[in-house]
Amino acid sequence: MRALAAADEEETAEQRHLVESRRTRATELADEVTRIRGGADRGSAGAAATIGRLESDLDDARVASRVERTRIDDIRGELGTARADFAASRTQTVAVRERGEELRAELAEVRRCPTSTIGRDARWHDTATPHLTRGGLPVVDPEGAADERRRCGTGGFAARR
Repeated sequence: MRALAAADEEETAEQRHLVESRRTRATELADEVTRIRGGADRGSAGAAATIGRLESDLDDARVASRVERTRIDDIRGELGTARADFAASRTQTVAVRERGEELRAELAEVRRCPTSTIGRDARWHDTATPHLTRGGLPVVDPEGAADERRRCGTGGFAARR
């Protein structure tokens, strides 16, 4: 019986030792789980803070984007207005050039055929002839006037009236 009791005690001691080592291992695993959970909680808190910053940055970027879109729309509007103004200016420039050509042609005609005071004045300015006046009206050289009447196809003074 002593041998049986000794074997029982030995088996009990082994089982106690096994239970104790299992408890130690369970405690170590529990501590590791606690450390892992703590790390996960810290990581989660860090991730939440990062997400918060990113969402804030995204909101700021959206606001800036809206402001920029508004500015671009304003610039497009101004560009459209400028294009319309430019087109109007171009049209006016073409009209002014055409009118200038018409006036040049009229002036050339008046200078060629001075049948009016304006034509005679224009001719006198071109030739630097001194202005001769009688009662406020220019005096024309009779021979020169006759030559011009023949060239322009006009008759005498009676034909001009």
